[in-house]
Amino acid sequence: MVLDQSNEWFLPDDWSRPNLCSMPRYLRLWGKGERVVRINHRKTDQRAGVAAVEFAVCLPVILILVIGTIQACSMLFLKQSLSVVAYEGVRTCVDYKSTPADLQSVCEQILKDRNVKGASVTVSPSDFDKSPIESWITVTVTAPCDTNAAVAGFWYSGRSLTSNATMMKEF
Repeated sequence: MVLDQSNEWFLPDDWSRPNLCSMPRYLRLWGKGERVVRINHRKTDQRAGVAAVEFAVCLPVILILVIGTIQACSMLFLKQSLSVVAYEGVRTCVDYKSTPADLQSVCEQILKDRNVKGASVTVSPSDFDKSPIESWITVTVTAPCDTNAAVAGFWYSGRSLTSNATMMKEF
């Protein structure tokens, strides 16, 4: 056995300087003089218990943040989808020889592709195909948040999102 410089701990002779893995329950510190410090496992066990309690306290907050982020992103996607439908719908309306049936088919196809449920499309004026040149045409698309939410919850219950687009009929 070899006595280290601080005369606190006795070390076996086979513990060489580079072999740190063979030192269970001890931590060897290098510096001016060699020191060996015993690691107190009781404190690390208590620390593991504290970490479990901290995790249990923080987990609900983290879950609420994650679910809220998913829900907010879902509503942003819904709003963007409604904007795309309104824009494509009004583009169809101002096209030469377009009919209300063309508007409905274009809007329904985009809503189906984007998986938007329960949306309604309105156009003003309703007889846009007979409107004179240089008249404004507005398409409004509304969808409920309840049926289009990624996570069923109370954040957007009973609400609906609306988007509209306006263009001038030029020919």
